[in-house]
Amino acid sequence: MTTARPIQRGKRYRRLINGLFAVGIVSLLAGMLIEQTLAGLVVYTVAVLGAIGTTTVLQYRSSVSLQDERERELGRRASSITFQLFGYLGLFTFIALFLLDATGRYPMNETAVTLLYAYAVICLTWGAIYTALRYRS
Repeated sequence: MTTARPIQRGKRYRRLINGLFAVGIVSLLAGMLIEQTLAGLVVYTVAVLGAIGTTTVLQYRSSVSLQDERERELGRRASSITFQLFGYLGLFTFIALFLLDATGRYPMNETAVTLLYAYAVICLTWGAIYTALRYRS
């Protein structure tokens, strides 16, 4: 009897999880395309909840590793670069909007204000989580 190495088992589970996400997304888009949005949304919800549930069980209740160190580090780098890119671009965009509003050239509309609040919530949430993780360890 041969047993699969832990990384191989993790890759198999990752393919299953990604397949569930793909089925959910395709179902939602197909449902919208054929004007059966509710059916597509139901299949999407079941598939995505299955994928999230499988991921949670494997991360916290199983010895199966879904990623190796290289993939984890790659994910950290990608997350950091993405957050920095959108963070700095968003910051300069909102400063420009504030300046345009203050000079009377372009008044801030409700959409811009809503995006500003969403941006602030994301940044403050990141800062709170970062601070908690930094002082926890």
